Amino acid sequence: MGYRFDFLRADHEYYAAWREYRRLRRNKWVALLSCFPATVVAALLLVPLSRALKSDIPVAAAGLIAGIIAFGAVAITHFRQMVWKCPKCHRPFFLELFCYAPFDDACRHCKLPLYAPCDPAKQDWERA
Repeated sequence: MGYRFDFLRADHEYYAAWREYRRLRRNKWVALLSCFPATVVAALLLVPLSRALKSDIPVAAAGLIAGIIAFGAVAITHFRQMVWKCPKCHRPFFLELFCYAPFDDACRHCKLPLYAPCDPAKQDWERA
């Protein structure tokens, strides 16, 4: 049985934690999908600036600097999602000692399902 975030309500026990997870996941995808366009736009903006300042920085170096910054943003947002803590056991949800499973639908440690409103072991209707 799978859960969806749409079914959670603000009064559920783990609502704030799942909302934080969705925010981290959304930030990662925004950083990933905007990495290349941000690099191109930054390089195109830095070309006239380097000409106006009569700088010796070539266009390729400007693009490289922008790309490194964009890639750093992707790496940071991905790492933050990777080490996000499970609301039940407070250990990394997707990360075990040497195993990272970003597509798992349950915690690697306590098996809490993704987007579970509360601890399923405490509910009678989950055990049936």
